[in-house]
Amino acid sequence: MQSKVNKEGFTMKNTVGPKKLTALIIVVAMLLALLPGISGMPLYAAGGDAKWDGQSGIAQIAAGSEHAVALKDDGTLWAWGRNWAGQLGDGTTDRKDAPVQVGGDDNWASVAAGGDHNVALKSDGTLWAWGYNYYGQLGDGTSGRKTTPVQVGGDEDWASVSAGYNHTLALKDDGTLWAWGRGDRGQLGNSSTDSQITPVKIGNDTDWASVSAGYDHTLALKDDGTLWAWGVNGYGQLGDGTTDDKDAPLKVGDDTDWASVAAGNEHTMALKKDGTLWGWGVNENGQLGDGTTDDKTLPVQVGDDEDWVGVSAGGYHTMALKGNGTLWAWGNNYYGQLGDGSFAGVGAYETTPVKIFTPEKKLSPSPDPSTAPTSAPTSAPTPAPTQKPAAAKAAKPKVTSPKKTKISVKRKKKLTLKIKAKNMGKGGKLTYQWQSSKKQKSGFKNIKGKAAKKKNYKPSTKKKGRVFYRCRVTHAVGKTKKNRASKVFRVTVK
Repeated sequence: MQSKVNKEGFTMKNTVGPKKLTALIIVVAMLLALLPGISGMPLYAAGGDAKWDGQSGIAQIAAGSEHAVALKDDGTLWAWGRNWAGQLGDGTTDRKDAPVQVGGDDNWASVAAGGDHNVALKSDGTLWAWGYNYYGQLGDGTSGRKTTPVQVGGDEDWASVSAGYNHTLALKDDGTLWAWGRGDRGQLGNSSTDSQITPVKIGNDTDWASVSAGYDHTLALKDDGTLWAWGVNGYGQLGDGTTDDKDAPLKVGDDTDWASVAAGNEHTMALKKDGTLWGWGVNENGQLGDGTTDDKTLPVQVGDDEDWVGVSAGGYHTMALKGNGTLWAWGNNYYGQLGDGSFAGVGAYETTPVKIFTPEKKLSPSPDPSTAPTSAPTSAPTPAPTQKPAAAKAAKPKVTSPKKTKISVKRKKKLTLKIKAKNMGKGGKLTYQWQSSKKQKSGFKNIKGKAAKKKNYKPSTKKKGRVFYRCRVTHAVGKTKKNRASKVFRVTVK
């Protein structure tokens, strides 16, 4: 059945109208993504599964249109809410008012919720999806909904994922960006308006750092700090000074100091490395926070503060975190989604940030804007509890090779593949896993044995031929917070 977007920017089905439930789910997800003091705390639900009610804390939460998904510290995945398309992943289409476990696996690493579908990464680098699939947003080569997780292809080098309403984007370890699902407005960024049922690569760049999918538009950061946008642009949400849709990545201005980005329904918020906060796109409810209700086609600064560290863009409201742990909100407040103690009703909004939470103790050290959480429904790590110093965060390791990566060697001659790996995060440790494949970009399988888990590896040169070897370097903090990078070598034995 045809979907529609209500005045608050949340998408509903015509068959039912649980507006308050949708608003509550989105607000809770944004709070969990930004608010200090949530990470590591157990959540409880009446009538929930005994495993859910245990002491394992919440590592991450993501909210879709009318459902929510949570990743626990023990690597299990849970879901609740509406389930008409199987978006809870429990093998049914029955609504659940308490968390149910998604399968029995305990190696989930991150999750992203779209409108009525979910996409999640496992610790082995595989990507899985379930729920609504009319536009191919699950990426499994079909257009039929799935009530349990199905793997997206066979690759094991996925690094992160973001889900829009009916489209999905994901990054690989090699810095390439991929998209699938609905593409009629250019939201996939592959210079086409066709929908895709399997992942397609966006250009040939290998320096993408992060991505955030909005309702029908997408923003992505590169390693050099530049910001790029594509998709629907009716309110200027791409930030290029126009209202023309774009079907390929377009650079947002010339700045090279962007740190993180959050794509909302029809507006965009982004942090710079200097701690300033910027917004653009639709602004009829003050969701840009610049004190007006005028739409903006170019980035405008939110006040003059330089201590913003995290931002999340909702349907028609925004929430952001400062370095001192205070939480701020602005935009539409029809359902009380700003959390300022009011349930204001029609026509209620705030055009500038309103403080809604102050921690008992100041966070120390302050979170880094470059690793700050992004938008709901995309997923993001949660800052540390207020009572303790900010928790270590998994960061993408810097992996280089001291010599060339295309190597020719004579048969039976000894060879050692060497890498240099630098921990770019705080705390945690680096682990290594060497893999091999006959193809350069796919088919890699783990090499067995202790030797394949060391920084340097000595491959066999007994047989003539060409083999690709990849060293996957993972920065692990705890059990579920992981980030990885890799280096590929081409070895030809003559």
